[in-house]
Amino acid sequence: GIGSSGTGFSDYRGLANDSNLARNLQTNMIGTRMQVKDFIISKSDKDIRQFQEYGDATSVLVDRAKLALIDDPKGTQLISTIESELGAYKKDFGDIIRLNEEREDEVKNRLYVQAIKTREIMGSIINRSYGEKEITSTFLSDVAQKRLILGRLYVVKYLQSSDDADYHRAILELSTKLPKDVIALEAVLSNAKSSDELREFSNELDLYVNSVKATYELILESDDIIDVMLDERGPLIAEKTDTLKESLKDSQALLGKAVQSNNQTTESIVTWVSLVAVLLGIATVI
Repeated sequence: GIGSSGTGFSDYRGLANDSNLARNLQTNMIGTRMQVKDFIISKSDKDIRQFQEYGDATSVLVDRAKLALIDDPKGTQLISTIESELGAYKKDFGDIIRLNEEREDEVKNRLYVQAIKTREIMGSIINRSYGEKEITSTFLSDVAQKRLILGRLYVVKYLQSSDDADYHRAILELSTKLPKDVIALEAVLSNAKSSDELREFSNELDLYVNSVKATYELILESDDIIDVMLDERGPLIAEKTDTLKESLKDSQALLGKAVQSNNQTTESIVTWVSLVAVLLGIATVI
């Protein structure tokens, strides 16, 4: 009767709080996922900070949900999955940040440095051959320089596009075609200084190509993690959070109908009791 009505309302209010908690959890997770996508595009510290803020807020909500749903086996299982995947999601993002920093270090401190060195060395060979009116060596060194520039162009394109086709074209120009140009040039050089510089060029070219390959591996590893985050972990967390929210909403709706029905029954009992009391009062007077 009245006691069960009060208990039902208390349970209903508890489910409402749980439902709001699940909804807030879902909202924060959406914000967390958006910061990942923004960071992939911008690579900015702002997106890292906002990811951490959303991620921390989401973890707090997960801890609250674990306590609130401690007596709900289905809810507990869902929260356990969400917590596990969220932890992996945060670790993945940390790995992406680390790999991005390693890539920037590789590009800035080795890739670009070696690119400049190779260009300058071949430029020196061209100038010396031209000054000595060595037509063949001038022509072949110019061919090698143009090949180097073409390879570097595809390296830059790859850094912007992350397209494997650009990377493989760069490697083709720098690792296959350019060494053949160097061999042809070596055969016609008559100046000892130019020959020494050409050997130096080959050494610096090897370092440059190794840096290109190292950068490629870093990008590849980062892209693999991003694919898991965007295509697997993120959607799974979203799915489990939505399931939790809908489950609590359905339970809330069923309990709401039960409370309403119980309240109507209670009202009827109160009405009849009051009516009987009135009638008894009249009878006593008569």
